[in-house]
Amino acid sequence: MSVPPIIGLKVSTWSLPLGLFFYSIMSVQQVSIITGAADGIGKAIAIRLASDGYDVVVADLPRQRLSMDAVVDHIKTTTGRKAMSFECDVSKEEQVKELVKATVEQLGGLDVVSVA
Repeated sequence: MSVPPIIGLKVSTWSLPLGLFFYSIMSVQQVSIITGAADGIGKAIAIRLASDGYDVVVADLPRQRLSMDAVVDHIKTTTGRKAMSFECDVSKEEQVKELVKATVEQLGGLDVVSVA
């Protein structure tokens, strides 16, 4: 069964037994922070969330700057979602606060945090 697109909303459909359908409607402007996202599982999570419609903050240690920027470029070109990188050591509380503050200010909110 096809559901017509609604501007600004993401519509998902699940088929239930006996031919019943369940519809889920959610805002497409969802924002996620993924730490450890320069490579490995963090990178995979960032790309998957962007593919699922999330705007993404790719966060990692300063020494990972080039890798973070490459992930951001990949997300922007393959998904069209907003993405930004942010240098952050999650063992430092002030840096984590700045990460959240920058995310909310630049992307308009925060819905998901993944620590990889």
